[in-house]
Amino acid sequence: MQQSKFETAFKGTFLEKVVMDFFEKEDAKCPVEEEVGENEQVIGTCLDLEKSFFLASSKIAKDNNKYVNDCEKAGKEPDDHKVHMSKSMHKRLNEIFWLLIKERIGKPATEKDAVGIRKDWQIVAIEKEKDGCPGFFKVIEIRSFGI
Repeated sequence: MQQSKFETAFKGTFLEKVVMDFFEKEDAKCPVEEEVGENEQVIGTCLDLEKSFFLASSKIAKDNNKYVNDCEKAGKEPDDHKVHMSKSMHKRLNEIFWLLIKERIGKPATEKDAVGIRKDWQIVAIEKEKDGCPGFFKVIEIRSFGI
């Protein structure tokens, strides 16, 4: 069976594993459970490629956190290079995710105060609340890499 250009492009890179895994799985459940808020407007829904980058970024962060915690429990120092590479991959995948969203949706994804993801892969534009802070900043998930 011949590989698609997409599969060929990722061959031999970390993207081959983390992004292509998404397309092999049936379930691409959105990890965000937060409902659309009062100061938020639904401007779209994530496409499969966007979902794959979001899930890959989340998986790398989760796996790295587990690795660091396991090392700490075992009394070992985590490998600095491994932790650094995981942080870098997480950051870059997240950046690509948001670039894909903003490029596809255009002005509605860039003219508001912020953009976020909500339950069922909904993309929302967020306006500042009365206190001047976009609502999602109040509930944003903070990921710790342990180092």
